[in-house]
Amino acid sequence: MVSGLLVILAAVILIRGVLEGSFGRAAIYFLAIGLSVVLVDSVLAWTVLRSPQIPVRNPRFEFAVTAVIGAGALAWLWTRFVWNYQPQGIVRLVWLAVLLGCVFDAFLAIFLIARRYSLGDLGLRGAGLLAAPPVIAIFATFAFVFTQSSITWSRILEDTGGSWLAVVATALSAGVPEEFSRFVWQTRAGAWLGNRAAGWLIASCVWAALHGPKVWGDSHSMLAVNLSVLNIIPLGLLWGYVTHRTRSILPSMLIHATNVWGLQNLP
Repeated sequence: MVSGLLVILAAVILIRGVLEGSFGRAAIYFLAIGLSVVLVDSVLAWTVLRSPQIPVRNPRFEFAVTAVIGAGALAWLWTRFVWNYQPQGIVRLVWLAVLLGCVFDAFLAIFLIARRYSLGDLGLRGAGLLAAPPVIAIFATFAFVFTQSSITWSRILEDTGGSWLAVVATALSAGVPEEFSRFVWQTRAGAWLGNRAAGWLIASCVWAALHGPKVWGDSHSMLAVNLSVLNIIPLGLLWGYVTHRTRSILPSMLIHATNVWGLQNLP
């Protein structure tokens, strides 16, 4: 079932490319992802992975709590970017607490640490770090060769008056909490369903959907939201695959944080 859904997803993105005259860009996107998978597997084939499996003690309960926190994140993003809600006074403090706790996943981290998971149990392991540089190199090469217009750091620099600190802050604020959140969704959903592939797909779809409110705020177009969410699911699947193969979130965090190439803007 998961394989069938992935085929449908790829077909939709490629057919859209045909209809919009951007099939070549969509094909380059999938080629970069495919080559990244091959390189990750090749690197890991030459290394000894000693990390134990990720423990999940109570899949149903932990998945339910993760889903509640995810719903809180979606609600915050919706009020901020769709309704443009920016409260003042004491309400603003609560609103910022939800931002930190749900959107940046502080509540999720506190919940799991309170359940006596170690940092290693939460994916903070040095395993598989050598798998990250080849993927970063693939994305950078494809962006510079095929579409320099997709490189996102230029937009950040333009918006912030040339601040590289803003580029770093943006990279970290995206890569760290999002990859931790995906890791928790992926491992808990996979353990609860008894199907790691399903957990992998669910985590990437949830991650992609959480970007929808921001796209709506920028475009006010449901079509743009749907297309944007579909476009980034393959990228999320790649990062989730790296996490699955390495049993660590550090490689995917590094790849995500350095994704200033904006390859997801190709399709």
